[in-house]
Amino acid sequence: MKKIVGVVATAVAFATNALAAPVTQSTAPAGSDSYWYGNGWNWQTLGSVTLATGTDNVLALSSTASLADQGWGNQDYNNGVKIGLFDNSNLVWYQAVAGAYHNWTTQTFTASTAELNALDASLASVNWSDNITLQLFTTPYAYPGWELHVANASFSVTSEAANVPEPGIIALFGLGIAGIAATRRRKAQ
Repeated sequence: MKKIVGVVATAVAFATNALAAPVTQSTAPAGSDSYWYGNGWNWQTLGSVTLATGTDNVLALSSTASLADQGWGNQDYNNGVKIGLFDNSNLVWYQAVAGAYHNWTTQTFTASTAELNALDASLASVNWSDNITLQLFTTPYAYPGWELHVANASFSVTSEAANVPEPGIIALFGLGIAGIAATRRRKAQ
């Protein structure tokens, strides 16, 4: 009996410390057009993924976007594309990933360790009963003469949730409990 209890205790210890397998999610390429005299200042979502409940570790985050500010006004990197963490519709973290200049450029972004750590810290503060998403979105300026044109914008995120028992560990735990029950029945007879 002590051996069975030891096996079950070991299985429980593994189950509480197991990590779920990393999950990679990507968005399809998308684009948008913003004009200062029309729809400027309005954020436009280019892609979105919903994170699994309890996600607390982002292993990789990258994006690509082709963009230009073809207006006659000034230009600024912040007239561009960002990736943000949203708790329902509340932006709780963001990172600029591409900025528009008068010539078309294709810009790629790969999150640094410090940027991933900041995102993980923000994940610790979200309410998992809400809809938690990572979104790629534009932040166009609507100053006279400014525009923002985006094409082929997409992103990819690899994440995992800690302290989620893997199915195999749960099955071992269930077999251990069944073994204890069978042993007790035999001793009772």
